[in-house]
Parts: sequence; structure tokens; C-alpha cells
Amino acid sequence: GGKRGGKRSDGPCALAIGHNPGWEEAATWLCGDNVQLKTANVALLESQADTWAEAFAAGVGTWKLETILKARKPKTLRVS
Repeated sequence: GGKRGGKRSDGPCALAIGHNPGWEEAATWLCGDNVQLKTANVALLESQADTWAEAFAAGVGTWKLETILKARKPKTLRVS
């Protein structure tokens, strides 16, 4: 199961990793808004459906873009 609104749910949960432009286009299609993903960004999308079949049958724009997580630049290490 996954989490919805901070509460555990029994609905499906998955981590999908993709490469642009395909993943950006998929996220845009699912939530119905223009999603722009830079290198190493993660889009957290949520569907209120109880099953994968219901989630995808609901159609374009029915998923919610919860947030986009952005990678941090690594700290530079100095060698003495």
C-alpha cells in the first residue's frame, strides 16, 4: 500500500523512474498540467483510485502532482 494525506492506504503504490522527454510527457499526461523535470528530478504523483485499472481508466488529468523533488548539488571535496 501507499500513503494518502499522511495516512496509510491499501491502494497501489509504485516508484517509476524514467528518462526525458518520455517521463516528463507521461507525468504531464497523467496530471493534465505541464510538468517540467530537470535532470535527477522526481515527480510525486497520486491517484485517488483504489486499483491500477481504475487509476488509468479515469483518464488524462486525474492524477495529482503532489510535488517535484529536486536533486541537490553535491558538496565539493577539497583534497590537501
